[in-house]
Amino acid sequence: MLPLNSMLCCDRCGHPKGRGCVCRYLNAEILKMRAPVVYDGWPVNAIRALKYQHERDRADSMARYMVPCLDQLGDSPLLVPVPLHHDRLQERGFNQASLLAGCIARETGLPLEDALIRIKATSAQARSASRAERQEHMVNAFVAAPGWRADPDRDYVIVDDVYTTGATTGACAEALALAGATRIAVLTFALDLQPRELESYRRLATAAGIA
Repeated sequence: MLPLNSMLCCDRCGHPKGRGCVCRYLNAEILKMRAPVVYDGWPVNAIRALKYQHERDRADSMARYMVPCLDQLGDSPLLVPVPLHHDRLQERGFNQASLLAGCIARETGLPLEDALIRIKATSAQARSASRAERQEHMVNAFVAAPGWRADPDRDYVIVDDVYTTGATTGACAEALALAGATRIAVLTFALDLQPRELESYRRLATAAGIA
């Protein structure tokens, strides 16, 4: 497992510094993004086991890695899990982001709200598309839950399992902002890096004695 070290990562986007920085792609509404580990090795197996083999107890161990990141994401934030579309929820039987957020809430005592609803399904082809194509597919994919309004003076943390292009969490942030949120961050269990970025970060982490 390869941890993400704050000394080697951008303070805003949470990606490796230098060419790995993705601040230019990060939605303006998102103040910070954090993940404790790289999507490689055990984290890949853990996420797949949780989502596709229904090993829900995996969420507890994954959440324990995520909790320390909250120190960098605001003051007593409200946790907002990325919602699944109704059809996907019916198919899978649970929402992995909700499980992770629930484990974090129990561990920390932080509040959790299902503040968002997903109104637009995404095909398998869209999930494997380029960054620009994924962002296009996610336009207006989420809305605030009926009657839900954000407190502009409160910190909100969007919770998900893995950050790839940021299209999903970016669309969630836009929906929260439309509901009045002004202090939005993102927390995922793992960060999916491109192969070249992964190898570059691995070398840096090894040299720093982290890997």
